[in-house]
Amino acid sequence: MTAVSGRLTTRFAAMLLLVAWTAATAQQTTATQTAAPVQQTTATQTAAPASETAPLSYMRSGIVAAVRRARLGARMDAVVSTLYAREGERYKQGDMLAEFDCSVERASLEETRIAFQLAKLTHKAKKHGFENREIAAEQMELAALESEAALAALNRMRERVKYCTITAPFDARVIKVFAAEHEDVEAHKPVVEIAEDTMLQFHFFLPWAWLQWLSPGDSFDVHIAGRDYRAQLERLAPEADPIDKSLAAVARILDADEKLVIGMSGIARFHPPGEPGKADTELAR
Repeated sequence: MTAVSGRLTTRFAAMLLLVAWTAATAQQTTATQTAAPVQQTTATQTAAPASETAPLSYMRSGIVAAVRRARLGARMDAVVSTLYAREGERYKQGDMLAEFDCSVERASLEETRIAFQLAKLTHKAKKHGFENREIAAEQMELAALESEAALAALNRMRERVKYCTITAPFDARVIKVFAAEHEDVEAHKPVVEIAEDTMLQFHFFLPWAWLQWLSPGDSFDVHIAGRDYRAQLERLAPEADPIDKSLAAVARILDADEKLVIGMSGIARFHPPGEPGKADTELAR
């Protein structure tokens, strides 16, 4: 009986060891099957961005702008008598763009001119009397001062009459007209907006990190309205944006034509040294 009991005890212990080994094997197999896909998926997810983010080109969006642009207005309250400016037309420096009704100012100019002539004749007579010892020197000096004051008034009115017209300060094209003939305009309000569009620029922002390989004078392509233009970086802003880590830049469009219009947007494309022909999927705002 004791021998039988011992054999049963030994067999029971062996069965326990077998069950424990089977469970451990199953757990190891499950862990291996579970870990393999995770490792493979992680490797795939890690490798994908490396291919997707590889830079292909460096591009920045921007806008076409004029080299010079100005809003011209009246320097006094007046009425537009004649408007020569027409939107889209070009004018040479000195051409008349608008003329105001200045009948009152011109009448005042004539009045001051006559006053100056009288003061000048009085001074001449006083001077003659002093030379003949007929009047004192003080009277002659007073007449001289009155003549100078009349001349100053005349010059002031001459300058004021110049405000009766608006002329083009440089060769330009009329962008917009803000007034009409026979319309009252206030002083310092715009009447005509002009821009010099014979030489156009491209304004955009670039990351300051690009300054390691980009400098004023470098050339690049600008894609605008389905066509490529050549541009040259002209100048950079003296202050950068610390949040965007960028700074404003201005480039001169070298081969601008009639199809290129102020306000058009485009894409500047750069090729850093050592990466010719590559393209970057990142576009500037």
